[in-house]
Amino acid sequence: MLRGQLATKFGRLPKWVDERLEAATSGQVEGWSKKVITTDTLEGVPGKRYPPNRAATKRTCTLQRHKY
Repeated sequence: MLRGQLATKFGRLPKWVDERLEAATSGQVEGWSKKVITTDTLEGVPGKRYPPNRAATKRTCTLQRHKY
């Protein structure tokens, strides 16, 4: 449903949007479905264009816990 709302508001969607939607949690999708009402840009809905690399995110979080 969110993809349809995005396409209606912003037109043809780039590939990165589908990638973000596929990787999103249900909580993220719920939040984005609210943002689509008020945002003026496609990037304003899911955030940054490229989905974060989950392995890199996990690695960063681990490193942050062990700061010297």
